[in-house]
Amino acid sequence: EKKIPVIYTPCPMAGGTSPATIAGTLVTSNAEVLSGLVIHQLKNPGAPFIGGGVISIMDMSSAILSYGAPELSLLIAAFTELLHWYKIPVFGTAGCSDSKVLDEQAAIEATYSVMINALSGANLVHDVGFLEYALLGCFEQVVMTDEIVGMVRRLQRGFEINHDTLAIDLINKVGPGKQFLVEDHTLDYFKKEQWFPRFIDRDNYENWQAAGSKTMGQRLNDEVKRTLADYQPQQLAADRKEAIAAVISRAEEAAQ
Repeated sequence: EKKIPVIYTPCPMAGGTSPATIAGTLVTSNAEVLSGLVIHQLKNPGAPFIGGGVISIMDMSSAILSYGAPELSLLIAAFTELLHWYKIPVFGTAGCSDSKVLDEQAAIEATYSVMINALSGANLVHDVGFLEYALLGCFEQVVMTDEIVGMVRRLQRGFEINHDTLAIDLINKVGPGKQFLVEDHTLDYFKKEQWFPRFIDRDNYENWQAAGSKTMGQRLNDEVKRTLADYQPQQLAADRKEAIAAVISRAEEAAQ
């Protein structure tokens, strides 16, 4: 009624609650979203609607709805293509994992899913930071995924080709066997061309050791603790607090 976007998310499990085939699961997912869209538009034609969801496989060895399976990313990419053909924005899934802790598995599955969602064009990506197929939320996974998103955005940005970026004149000027570090061209471009990580370590072994030999997980944990300690929530204005209190009061009275 208020035209707040509704997110309608079927969660079929290929081989469990939908056919074992990718194509068959897309059929059931599509039917679910379109039926939800019809009900939604009958209530208020033109109200905004977002389709998508957690569309994955039922792992046959554990019976879970897998959040780290490559089929999840494949299904969401295909569903994104389908819903965009209908001109419906898509709710994707990425930055999550079936791992129980922040480890190499969590990093692999988060990276893969972020990359596929970025390439397929999902409009709103959710479940970042979820572990153990969405039974756990992990702050460190959220921070790590932010780093992954930065890398993926750099890949998506690509690079510009023009006379200046090709640098033919500069290459001829510097000549074979020389270096480009002191050139103005380097100073002008390196910040534009390179992505700078916050938590990925590129230092040499001696410097890494001198800084405490911290693993990626330890660096992420440090950032989580710092963020939680330093965070200062923005206070709501007094009139908004009063409006929220009035809504809660009306709801409590109606429930009595």
